[in-house]
Amino acid sequence: MTSYTYMPNKITYLNTDLDVKSSNDLTSFLAELENKEVSAIHSEKDKDGIWFCILETWQDFTEPEECIISLLDTIDSSSPKHKAIWENCLSREFNIGYECGKAPWGFQNALSPNTLKRLADANSSLKITIYPEDRELLKKN
Repeated sequence: MTSYTYMPNKITYLNTDLDVKSSNDLTSFLAELENKEVSAIHSEKDKDGIWFCILETWQDFTEPEECIISLLDTIDSSSPKHKAIWENCLSREFNIGYECGKAPWGFQNALSPNTLKRLADANSSLKITIYPEDRELLKKN
């Protein structure tokens, strides 16, 4: 699973989660991904029968593009049965997470046109989440 190095006051890329919603049972799909070093850090079926999972790779990445490519490669290498489950998902969202800070003056990450095309071809969306640097302290208040 992803491990984080806390760097006070520094903007930091944390990880990219893959959030999936499906009306199909995701149990066997998640088991196959687990064998490929992608785990569900959260998985539930709601009262309407919709599955929601948050997936993460076991590898640590320093850039979101590397992580997104790894996740897409893992999905692309899935069995035909699980590839069909993926293609029938209600939503597929790659959520890039950052720790906020006061430095450096500017911070950038970019996705190449090829990666953006792969996301679009996978009918996936992209989300960016920025966490406050003192979020653990904020949880207590």
